[in-house]
Amino acid sequence: MQGEAKYEPLLETPNRDRFLQDQGGFLEALFVNWQADPEIKFFAGKFTAPFGIGHADFPGIRSRDLAEAYEFTERVGAGTEWTFLEDPRFGKHEIRAAVFFQDTSLLTETAFTRPRFGDAGVERARSIRAWHGGPSNTGRPGSFAVGLFGELPAPVDGLAYHLGVAGQQPGRDGTSWQWSYVGAVTWAQDWGNGFRTKAWVEAVQFINTGAKPFDEDGSLAGSRDRLLTLALQGLWEDWRAAAVWQRQDTTSSLGSPPGYNYLEFSVGRKLFDFDAGFTRPEVFADLGWSRTRSASDAGAPVYDRAVLGMVTLAAGF
Repeated sequence: MQGEAKYEPLLETPNRDRFLQDQGGFLEALFVNWQADPEIKFFAGKFTAPFGIGHADFPGIRSRDLAEAYEFTERVGAGTEWTFLEDPRFGKHEIRAAVFFQDTSLLTETAFTRPRFGDAGVERARSIRAWHGGPSNTGRPGSFAVGLFGELPAPVDGLAYHLGVAGQQPGRDGTSWQWSYVGAVTWAQDWGNGFRTKAWVEAVQFINTGAKPFDEDGSLAGSRDRLLTLALQGLWEDWRAAAVWQRQDTTSSLGSPPGYNYLEFSVGRKLFDFDAGFTRPEVFADLGWSRTRSASDAGAPVYDRAVLGMVTLAAGF
């Protein structure tokens, strides 16, 4: 059995400094694995659908915020991972697929902070219910995700790719399937003397965002969204540094407003790890700077700059 619990802010970052505020804990994943043979694995329970890599892998402090839009977490269902080719000449390639629906059980309850669904600034409500709507919130496993993952051999050791598609049925507030497509390439290299680098390029597109088609009232819920991320991380012993650039473009029934751009530079270090019996958690601290460019109501660019700090505890069970 595998699981993952999270403790993070459940409200959007306000226009002020914030330290250990609005934090809530919840169970994000709890599932069982069954290894049929060395090439095929099955899983069932509550999991994150196999779509995209950036939401779990991007470096930096806030680079994963934008990627949360395609992190299809807290889904209930079943899936498989099939390694159909593993050869020194051709590399390792596998297919990951799952059918699922949005979890609305008591396992979605939060601890500590419990914001109400629909209130301003709520990123994750105190629970998830069917009447909240949203893609795959149907109570039956009719949504799906399929991804191709691969690692290439020499002379391009460290080069990996991912191609994926996901289709999610509309919930009570939707009328059309939400379609999502992703393509990603990563390159990891060990340069010796403890110095390593990793680079990311990932592009994602949504069609019928929110499981709604284009509408006539100007809502962006029924839209096409494109997300692009370029990232680079360097690691040396317990130190790490990252540079990330992200862009989001949206096309709605009203046209295409100016895009959203995010730039971040950060440096961090692993402070320590410790033995917790069933796992060994690691504690990291990072400090960085970011610049966000968005559009005002008049269409002119608006720049927001911020100094960022983060302490994280990484642990699984």
